[in-house]
Amino acid sequence: MTSLRKILTVTRYEFTVTVTRKAFLMMAFGMPLFIGGSGAVGALVSVRQLKPAQSPAIALVDQANVLKPEALSAFAKVDQPAEKGSFFSVAKIKARFKPYADLDQALGALLREEVSACYLIDEDYLASGNITSFVRESKLPAAQLPAIYEQLYDSIRASLIDERITGLARDRILEKPKIQTKEVSPQGKIKPMGSPTQKFFSLVAPIFFFMTLLMSIFISSTYLLQSLTLEKQNRVIEVLLSSVTHEELLAGKIFGLGLVGLLQTGVYAALFGYPLLPYLGAGGWKALLLSPLYVILGYLLFASLMVATGIFISGEQESAQLAGLWMMVMAAPAVILALSPGLDSWVAKSLSYFPLSAATAMLLRLSWAKAGLVDILLSIASLIVGVYLAIRYAARVFRLASLMYGKPPNLPELLRVIRAA
Repeated sequence: MTSLRKILTVTRYEFTVTVTRKAFLMMAFGMPLFIGGSGAVGALVSVRQLKPAQSPAIALVDQANVLKPEALSAFAKVDQPAEKGSFFSVAKIKARFKPYADLDQALGALLREEVSACYLIDEDYLASGNITSFVRESKLPAAQLPAIYEQLYDSIRASLIDERITGLARDRILEKPKIQTKEVSPQGKIKPMGSPTQKFFSLVAPIFFFMTLLMSIFISSTYLLQSLTLEKQNRVIEVLLSSVTHEELLAGKIFGLGLVGLLQTGVYAALFGYPLLPYLGAGGWKALLLSPLYVILGYLLFASLMVATGIFISGEQESAQLAGLWMMVMAAPAVILALSPGLDSWVAKSLSYFPLSAATAMLLRLSWAKAGLVDILLSIASLIVGVYLAIRYAARVFRLASLMYGKPPNLPELLRVIRAA
């Protein structure tokens, strides 16, 4: 008769031993901190690299005599801040134009690095519209600053119209139109266009969220496989089976290392899931609440299958190869979905109803808010049936092979065990 006390004892032991390992602490806490720190440093460096020099001095030679000093000063306002809520926006700068009497003086100031560029308004500007820009020679291509060009054009337009046009007509000529862009959803709902930051994270967040949860399933199952392989290799399993039954040992290991995976998933969800929630779309809360359920069911399924196939392995190298094989099985639905017509197509739904692919397919579909209530219920039912069959067969195979050394059982022997189960 199975003893709950013994199962809990094995569960507590497996959980305690695993969570105190340095490898687990690095994976559960060190990796998120490393990823977050690397992202923050990269973001800071990118922003500083993208941000241009503030208020550059520009030499200006007006041979056409079209510019008025008051027009230059009117448009030399303070730098405009970057777009609010946008990580990728760069501040729009305003240049300080320094008038020079002739081109030689302006070029001399450019070579002395007193100015960053020199603009020459040709003498026949009113007929040709030609403006020549001079920059210092460099091995790198010269940076183009449209904001400075616009500032110069605004100053020239203001000087040319002078007082001949006044009122709102003058304002419309001098000021650029304020274009507001809105988005129309597939349902016909009109909303303001999101910032580049929001667009970027709405694309990356579901993929990152899915990969984090998928890795939790794989890591937890791998812990179980490594534990079995090590104990069988050291013949510790013989000592354990003298005190507990096969079913008690197997259940304790699955539950203990399952709690390890749940803890790791909780850490990832707290550090990444909640901050990324606004970028997961309308089904963000649904994805965050249902993902742990799919992680647990997926873990129970693949952990049982790893036990059934890994109990015959007696070496760490073979164990790693088998874990890699099951990783390919878990990741295969994601590859198929990437090539399918869409996450709500018949291919995606078929994968959601098959036990071996249901956890992976639903984690991905939930991350992109592409799973309906029927898909959720049927996929959970499919996983429960798959978990029941996998645990039942794993227990039979575990009982057969836990004390076997040397040559593993052949296929007919395995089929007899499965048939008896």
